[in-house]
Amino acid sequence: MAQKNSLQFFILSLIVGIILLAGTFSFTSLTKAVLNPDSFTHFKENSWIGPIDVSGLNKEQSLQLLSKKTNDWKKKNQIATQFLFESAKMDPETLTFDVQGSVNTALNGQRNQMQVNLNENLWNDHLLELGFTGQEDIVDFVNFKQDILSFATDLQPNSGNFNLTSYINPQETGVSEIAQASMPFSLSDASISSWIRKHTTIKVEPNQSLSLNDIFISEPEGLYSDEFKTILASTIYKAALESPFQILERNISQTNPFKIQAGFEAFIDDNKDFVIENVYGFPLNIETTQSGNQLVVKISGPDVGIEIDLDPLKRKVLPYRVQIQTIEKSVPQKTDEGVEGVEVKLTRTVFLNREKKATFHVANDLYFPKHEIQYRHEVKATEMTPPTSNDSSTGEGTNNNSVDGFPTPSVPIGGGSGVTPNPTPIIPPGGTSTESDSDEILKEDQTKNTK
Repeated sequence: MAQKNSLQFFILSLIVGIILLAGTFSFTSLTKAVLNPDSFTHFKENSWIGPIDVSGLNKEQSLQLLSKKTNDWKKKNQIATQFLFESAKMDPETLTFDVQGSVNTALNGQRNQMQVNLNENLWNDHLLELGFTGQEDIVDFVNFKQDILSFATDLQPNSGNFNLTSYINPQETGVSEIAQASMPFSLSDASISSWIRKHTTIKVEPNQSLSLNDIFISEPEGLYSDEFKTILASTIYKAALESPFQILERNISQTNPFKIQAGFEAFIDDNKDFVIENVYGFPLNIETTQSGNQLVVKISGPDVGIEIDLDPLKRKVLPYRVQIQTIEKSVPQKTDEGVEGVEVKLTRTVFLNREKKATFHVANDLYFPKHEIQYRHEVKATEMTPPTSNDSSTGEGTNNNSVDGFPTPSVPIGGGSGVTPNPTPIIPPGGTSTESDSDEILKEDQTKNTK
């Protein structure tokens, strides 16, 4: 009997021990699950790391998913920073994703932040490339850096460059005039009144582009003349050269029909547009007014200490040539007068707080000369005066037909003359004997050979 009782006690003790052991294990597991979030094997529903849903995945699967997503994002979204008319791409290694840390610290059933690290050395190299180092008093680099990190943390798609100008501390509140330009127009043209009624002020947001042709096409009732379109575009262009507008599209004509000063023509027709983009980082206003016979354009925006100056135009006069064509004596002599050409180079310089930052090339306008054609009866070689030299590198011309800044580009030789030249021209001194290229002398000889 005693032996039997001893056996029952042993069995009962064993059962109690197993129950206690199971309870202890369950309690320990529960405690770890509560105090150590890393102990779960799979993420619950509505578990996110950054913009990535990891619900139902274990840690290994989450690591693989995050690695793929972040690598794909870095390949497609290289970050670039822009300061007005220049930009620099950031080294891809400047930002690194801590995928392991993001998974290990993620809480179950919650939205968790993606952990991103920034390499300070590469960051400073990037700013140095744009000429910004040690200027914390001018630029809010703290917010700039935070926005870069947030951009990567949320794996945002790249919609454009980060504009460093928008992080420059404004010198004053409100809006001030940045640039102004004016050009004469015909008072008989009602286009300007129609334009001002609808577009006294045009607001252009940061990174927004403005196309004048888009406006003209959308307003057929505006009845804007061809001359007004080009004068308006040219005036805006002249003002934009000294403002934070990037010139995306601008054209010059073949004949400069509206006599715009060389260097500032912005010709517009159905196939040629004038397009600018606001790269300032702040909204810019374009205001159009009239002052007498002057079309006036003012550009205004917040003052952040940036000044853009148009450098003096570099002009080079291109002399025309005089070509002699012999004609029958029965045909009256005549002269198709030549016009000098001109080459104009435009650059502008950016200053920040009166310190020069950089100079940027804008355009190189080239108007070819129109050669003069003199239709003459047969001329003896002894009557021709040898050509004299003319150095056009100084930008000075002697042609009375050349109006400063208003040259007429070239047209086909003999175009519009209505006279058939003699296929065997007289060869003056210094001329050529090739029939395909008529005899030429420099423009100084025109007064000596024109009757």
